Amino acid sequence: MNNSKGPCSSREESIGTQNEMTESMQIAEALQMQMEVQKKLYEQIERHLQLKIEAQGKYLQSVLHKAQETLAGMINNGSPGSPSILELTETRGGFSWSCGQRKQNRGTMCSLEI
Repeated sequence: MNNSKGPCSSREESIGTQNEMTESMQIAEALQMQMEVQKKLYEQIERHLQLKIEAQGKYLQSVLHKAQETLAGMINNGSPGSPSILELTETRGGFSWSCGQRKQNRGTMCSLEI
């Protein structure tokens, strides 16, 4: 008996190897496309959340400003020796709102110190 492989056997192996390589390349391309889609979705979510955070920050600033004005009006209409709103916010635990740029492509980071 002859155990050597004939020409058909080697051609089948070659076709099988080509099919495996083609399949591997298709899988790699599909994974690459999936990674790109996930990256784009992540970026969209990050942008959306950043816009919501910035809008919330502006809203909080307006609420704090309105509260400060209301308190100032109440104090100014009060007794003659009442402290001003600036004195209250500066000496009795006022607040400081600061926003700055975060790392590259990460949006704005805001903080509120009381």
